[in-house]
Amino acid sequence: MNRRNPRKTRSQRSIQLERLETRDLMATFGTPWPEPRTLSVSFPTDQAAIGAFRNLARESLDQVADRKEWQEAALRAFQTWAVQANINVGLVPDRGDDFGAVGLSNNDPRFGEFRIGAFPQTGVLANALPFQQLAGTWSGDVLINSEIPYFLAPMPVTDRVTVPEAPEGGPATELYSVLLHEAGNALGLADNTIRGAVMNGTYSGPNRTLKSSDITAIRQLYGARRDIYEPVSNNLRSRATLIPTPSGYRGDTPLTIRGSLNSMNDVDFYRFQPLAGREKVTVRLMAAGISLVKAQVEVLDRLGNKIADAKADSIFENNLQLEIGSLKDHSQLFIRVARNANDVFAI
Repeated sequence: MNRRNPRKTRSQRSIQLERLETRDLMATFGTPWPEPRTLSVSFPTDQAAIGAFRNLARESLDQVADRKEWQEAALRAFQTWAVQANINVGLVPDRGDDFGAVGLSNNDPRFGEFRIGAFPQTGVLANALPFQQLAGTWSGDVLINSEIPYFLAPMPVTDRVTVPEAPEGGPATELYSVLLHEAGNALGLADNTIRGAVMNGTYSGPNRTLKSSDITAIRQLYGARRDIYEPVSNNLRSRATLIPTPSGYRGDTPLTIRGSLNSMNDVDFYRFQPLAGREKVTVRLMAAGISLVKAQVEVLDRLGNKIADAKADSIFENNLQLEIGSLKDHSQLFIRVARNANDVFAI
């Protein structure tokens, strides 16, 4: 155990939860979230109340790193679990309602299932509550101890394993390592005593890579990740999935199709026939609020020549749009969707 920063024990977590609610509520782990492919994270304002406290996430964590950096670290923590199991996590706006506001514990339109907050706590680094029907919108919330002097080590630009060291003479607790552990709690995993595991209940230094026991645990809850949209692989242009055009369609409403980049090497192809008499078509990839993927989209002609492309460089703005003109020259067009990242945001 790190003598300076012991991570919470399970009993300590229940004590903290009692401080946040009007009734005693023990955290029950091992229950998966309903609709795990539509989960989301949000960042409430500092005006949102956490029981008798005010949310201090921005005020305290802005001292640790640039706001986009620590928010990306929180999103990366959830995405690191999601790519290992049948889970999708997106980023959604937060209206700023108080933590625990009466509402839906799953798919509440005002905020995400996983709200990131901070307030002063005693004897713990952070708290997270897994899904519990009786907990209402408290379920999934990750609550950082605002009084801990964290540091945030640089994140790798690829999926390489890195073990950061605490800055000399500075804070000893690495924020992302704590967020990764709490994200596992919020998804339903209990603390354990497995040496080296992210879900080990004791913080003993930076630990930013899931171990085999962590991956096994998350898959036992949600199953291994699979692509529910591809009964047959569409990873080649010759196998492109048809985007069907209904009879009598005039282009007044979008044609939509769902897909998933299910691994680092996954590529998806789609094909469609431009409408006769139309001069242009708009191609959009909609990921915001659905997924944290950073993708690239290319539009190809029937011979495979690239006509246009677009890339998402940020998980905070990961929708893409292309405008294709001169449609009279094209009897058929192809859309290629692939990753634009070398880490967990490729999936």
